Parts: sequence; structure tokens; C-alpha cells
Amino acid sequence: MSFGRLCMTGLALLVWAGCSHTPGASQGPGANPASAPRTEHVYLLPLEETLLEAQTLLQERRLVLEPFEGDPHRLISSWVQHAPDSVLRTRERYLLVGIQVAPKQSVVRVFRLTDVSIPGGTAEVASYSEVKIHPDKIEMDPFTYGLEEPRTLLRGTRDEAIEQELTRRLESRPSIEIVGDRAPESPLTPRRDENFYLQGWKEPARVSLCENWLRDAKELLRPGQTVLVGEQLGTREVPALVGDLACQAAAAGLAVTLGISMPKNEQSRLNTYLASRGAPADQDMLLDGDFWRRPYQDGRSSRAMLMLVDQVRALRAQGLLINLVAYDTDDSHGSQRDNVLAQYWLKRRAEHPDEFILVLAGNAHVTTLKGAPWDKDYSPMGWHLAQADPTLKALDLSHLPGFRWACNFNAQGQLDCRVYRIAHTQWLPSITLVTPFLHLFPHLNGKGYHGVIYTTRLTPSLPATAPISKPK
Repeated sequence: MSFGRLCMTGLALLVWAGCSHTPGASQGPGANPASAPRTEHVYLLPLEETLLEAQTLLQERRLVLEPFEGDPHRLISSWVQHAPDSVLRTRERYLLVGIQVAPKQSVVRVFRLTDVSIPGGTAEVASYSEVKIHPDKIEMDPFTYGLEEPRTLLRGTRDEAIEQELTRRLESRPSIEIVGDRAPESPLTPRRDENFYLQGWKEPARVSLCENWLRDAKELLRPGQTVLVGEQLGTREVPALVGDLACQAAAAGLAVTLGISMPKNEQSRLNTYLASRGAPADQDMLLDGDFWRRPYQDGRSSRAMLMLVDQVRALRAQGLLINLVAYDTDDSHGSQRDNVLAQYWLKRRAEHPDEFILVLAGNAHVTTLKGAPWDKDYSPMGWHLAQADPTLKALDLSHLPGFRWACNFNAQGQLDCRVYRIAHTQWLPSITLVTPFLHLFPHLNGKGYHGVIYTTRLTPSLPATAPISKPK
């Protein structure tokens, strides 16, 4: 069988076999070139790691492997006998071929060899030609077969299903995170009073990962679901509820991505903090970001949001799979900004179709209907997403009267950031309840929401960088 030449240049991860076939290459008996993979995947891992994972993959199928012709980079498996036929005998075995491309680049091919013979006939693989490595390409001569008896036919083809499973295992496994007691201490000294800092880093691992459950949320907890939660910015309660919902989804076995309305350029600081102990100096480094130090602090950079980030850090340290994503932008405004935000999530969904995506945003961005009091042509993020995903759920907030931290324009046209009153919402349960719950409407309501998350009274959350008064 001829697999032609394999070409690789620069840092390309795929070495494709479509350059030009080696002239005069012969094909082994029963070869089927059309079934060969059209691309060659180069793992950015040492050959020992990739070959070991491939060997484990076959051993899980109860196959015994041993070096082929004394080469540790070529492993041949035991035969698997298929149901006997009245005339022919069919059995299969696997050949793993590892190629070292560079110290941390390798290729592993998985060949399924089929032996179809008249009972009494035998067959064996004769040889596998050498691989020649050049600076700008990889060349490989055809795979050849030898037959001991003319009555026996031996065919070998690449097993794409196993190769794809190998790729999934090697390149979809979570990165090791140095967290908890293993995370290094920050060499920096805390810069604020001790009472300012969150104390979660001191707490031992909790027995219950998710202490607070959002009632009636189970219906939404499924792979591939996107949930938008609209909030009145600057409260303590809403970020905490969203953190609880993310925990609930992750505890149910879902891969969760939680989006928070921070500029994308804050992502590296978030990642550093999520991998830290969350100690005071780690909190200082997170809050050094421009987003947290803006002259006017709206509710997106509240202490409650800092607590949400820290909650995700603690949950990840305990083994829950929750990604925290800063998805906002400062480069556009109005409908254009919402379109940019929607495109980010559409791209994310296309790349991760099974994720449970939970997005926290101001409620004006979450609605699935066009138009707003300030702009009849306004197209919110929720509207864009709903066009592409009819299963999307946009949730508004339901609450009693309360307070929040917000920025508004005063009579002189200047921004005035402080604590404001907030009225109760139009939809409220028939009786006053003391625990939050999720309620889905039978149909999309007149404001473009599929349901609400109910909480009682809202209380303000000041900017995360605001000093904390000492307890008396």
C-alpha cells in the first residue's frame, strides 16, 4: 500500500499526504488507498508518550502487544479471531508505528491487518520500510506485505476510528493545574489591610462542592445548552446565584463554561488567579488589571464579581470542570458591540458543541427581542444568539425592592456611581419565598425572556477595590 509522501513545514500540526505520490510505488495485496487518512497528525508530544497512550488504547481492547522485529517503536498485537466461516477464516491484528519527528513532535499510525485464508493457510507481515526524515519534509516508502502461502490474503488499512480516539485522548485531556496546597506562594507582599481580602484560600476543601442549589434548574442542565442570565448590575445576590448554577451543572457531570462581562484582555489575569491559591497577594495581582481600576466602576467589577471569580477558583481546585471566560470588548459600542459578543459565543459553541455555556450579562444584552427604549433598532446579544440556536434560554431576574451599585448620568450630564434603589420586578411568585428558584415560562414573554431566576431582596455590592471598613 502506498501512502505517498508526507510534507510538513514550519509549525504546522497537520502533515498532509496529498503532496504527490511516490512515483512507481507499488501497492500490497488488498490495499485500498481511498481508505487511508488524507491528513497526517503530528502530536506535539514525545514519541514515548504518544506510543504509550496508543498501546494503552489497544490493551483496553484486550490485545497483547509486543515489539515488531525488535523495534520498540513498532508494536504488533495478538490476533483476534472472528466467527469461523464455513470456507474462510478471518482474523485481525493491529500494528502501531511510531515516528519521531522532533524531540517533542511525533506521529503514530494504527494499522488494522486482516488475514483472510483457507483453514490451514498462514500469513505474516514481512517488513516495514525505514522512515527518512528531512529538514522540510518526511518521506515514507510504501507499506509492504509478504505472503507465506498463495492461498492466504493479508490486507492492511489505517484504522481512522482508533487514530481519532488517540487524538481525542492526547489533546482533549485537561491540563494539570497546580492548585490548593501545591500552588506556589506568591513572592509578593499583600498591599491592603488584612480585612480587605477574601478568606476562601484558608478554608479546607468542603465536603459538599455545591452548598446552594438553584431549585427547578435541572431541566436546563444538559450538554449543548446555552443559558443567558440577565442581571441588574452591582448586586451581591446575582453573581452568587450564577456561581451556584455553574457549580450545579459541573457537579452533574457537564463541562461548564461561565462567561462574565469583562474585557477579553483580562483573561490572562483570570487564568493566573484560577491556578493560584487565591491568597492576598494573588488577589492584589488580579485587581491590578485595568478593568478593576477604571475611574468609574460599574457593577461588572464589584466585590461580588471578585467573589464569583474566587468561587470558580475554589471549585476547580476541588476537581470541577468549569472554564471562566472574559468575553466583553471595549472596542465597540451599541448593537455593534452586542454583535461582537454574540459572534464570540457562536464560535465557542461551534468549537465545543457539548459544553454547558452560562453567560452573565446586563439584562438589556440578554433579551432575544430587538429594540430598546433608547434605540428602536438595537440588536442585543441574545437576539443574535437566538437566531442561530433555538434551544437557547434567556433568563431575566425576578426580585423584591432593594438596592444596587450603579453608574447613572446626573442632571449635569456627569457620571454618578453610587448605591441606587431598585424597584421590584413585574413577575413575582404568588407568595413570598425565601430561597431562589428558576421558573421557565410556557412561551417567550413580551420582553424576550424564556424565564426568570427569582431571588428575594437585592443588596448592593461596591467596587472590588473599595476599602472594607474594619469590623467593630
